[in-house]
Amino acid sequence: MNGLGNVVTVLAMFLAGLEVVLQVFKESISRVPQAQGIEKQILEAKAETLKARELTQIRQAELAAVKTRSEAAKAALQQANHDIADAPKAREIFIHEVGEPGILPIFRASLRRNLSDKPEPNQVLFWSYENFVDVWATNPDAAERVASRLFSAKAGYELGAFRQIEKTAAPSPGASTSQEAAA
Repeated sequence: MNGLGNVVTVLAMFLAGLEVVLQVFKESISRVPQAQGIEKQILEAKAETLKARELTQIRQAELAAVKTRSEAAKAALQQANHDIADAPKAREIFIHEVGEPGILPIFRASLRRNLSDKPEPNQVLFWSYENFVDVWATNPDAAERVASRLFSAKAGYELGAFRQIEKTAAPSPGASTSQEAAA
């Protein structure tokens, strides 16, 4: 029986070894789908990374284009500011209105003032600008008579010749009036 016992022992050991091999094989087979799933995830991640790189390159190109346009706009703005600074400035003038605006024609003349030997600083500044007087009247002579009463030569005013102007050339709101200037 000794021989048979040995055979049984060998057979038992063989079956135990076979069982271990089957168990390992079974575990490996069960891990194949898991490994395939991981491999699939890796491939998907690689594809997403590639897409992200392409999108990044597109966005970088767009950013470079925006930066170029921004720099061009900035240069244009600087040039415009430079041009504005170098542009001739509009002369500031004062227009003194006399009479009631209405249906009568407007006559305009230049107005200057001879200042005293010691003029006030605000008078020097005011009369350093060009001054005009607009009079609503029937004709240039009537305009001169009205303006001469308000801006008399005795007070140091000098009136130029009156000429008719278009009503669209009338002073804009905020222009000084004769009563303000005479004060």
